[in-house]
Amino acid sequence: MKNDISVEKAIRYAMSQNVTMLGIGPMSLNIIKASTELAHELDFPLMFIASRNQVDKDRFGSGYANNWNQERFVDDIMRVVHNTGYTGLTYICRDHGGQWQRDTEKARRLPYDEATRNAYESFTADIHAGFDLLHIDPTKDPHNCSVSLAEVIDRVVATLEYTEHHKPESMRLAYEIGTEENSGGAILLGDFEHFIQSLYKKIELLNLPKPCFIVGQTGTLVKMTRNAGRFDDSKTGELSGIARKYGIGFKEHNADYLPLNELLMHPIAGITAANVAPEFGVEETRALLKLGRQVDSSEFSELLERHVLTGDKWIKWLDREHAGIDVRAVIAEPKLRREIAEIAGHYYFNDPEIKDAKQALYAFAKRHGVEDPEKQIRNDIKKAIVKYINAFNLSGFTAKLRQNVKLTSDRQNR
Repeated sequence: MKNDISVEKAIRYAMSQNVTMLGIGPMSLNIIKASTELAHELDFPLMFIASRNQVDKDRFGSGYANNWNQERFVDDIMRVVHNTGYTGLTYICRDHGGQWQRDTEKARRLPYDEATRNAYESFTADIHAGFDLLHIDPTKDPHNCSVSLAEVIDRVVATLEYTEHHKPESMRLAYEIGTEENSGGAILLGDFEHFIQSLYKKIELLNLPKPCFIVGQTGTLVKMTRNAGRFDDSKTGELSGIARKYGIGFKEHNADYLPLNELLMHPIAGITAANVAPEFGVEETRALLKLGRQVDSSEFSELLERHVLTGDKWIKWLDREHAGIDVRAVIAEPKLRREIAEIAGHYYFNDPEIKDAKQALYAFAKRHGVEDPEKQIRNDIKKAIVKYINAFNLSGFTAKLRQNVKLTSDRQNR
């Protein structure tokens, strides 16, 4: 299925309408199904944002999310779209593409040249699979704890040159540019504008496309199952104003768990799009654990807890209160153990033992009166997503966008 409206046009229209688009982290096939069903009901464009840890080439280990490489990821999305009867817009986006953006590459401290080759090979696979937007994020570097803005710009421009050279001539790629790793604070206004100005100078000199999105830090920071940062709507409004001055959509990452009053401020503050990922994975895990309690079965929860605590995926989500906690201390506290399982459970959904246990849970639930346990799981995920759709003024957006594009085309053809 080919979109009849490009992601660039959708972004520009969102900028003109005080609408915030939602980037959905594809943590599982259930989340893709729930998102698509909801988009079919509420008429908003789907924008799936896949990190390299979630979706990547088989040569790099594919992704923890459903064992997806780029082609399988796109195929599964299109299959869900077709089966749902959804006829809206579906934008498939690379989130955090670039050097060392796979955790294994950063942990191994790959040399810059090797990390760059891997990043470019991953981008090439994105292009061949038909991704609509690439996020170029060159801010991770295990050899340099703080990459300068000048170095970020050089790496962005080099990547743009590569992707534009390696895409089909007829293909129009959209780009998102990162500015810094998130630390829970907002970027300085002067640095933000200087970054855009300097980037534009080099882009124009080389006749490269300008980005559609620029990532700006709004103060958000996800830890445990809450947003531990401080969303700064005033500073965010100034940052988005700077972005608009240069014709770029302002993108926020880590909008998970923000309270409703702050989400409602997003369209007002000029945030063109916001990404939410771990929250939806947590909601699916909670729904599965709730299903187990509903039918008085603890096998799935016990198995998931063992997988989570045997691994290390939960550690990066710890807040200050729990930083450095020993796994034995987690095991000793049932409430904390359950929260840790909720935080990192989605990383293990593709593990064969967990997949088998999930199917066994569904079968057990059906025998105990739950008519459609998978639908129940999806409905719980939808409840988490719909909060953002309503707050961001996204319901009915696709019909309005298509009408606007038609009117614009009609005026041009007169």
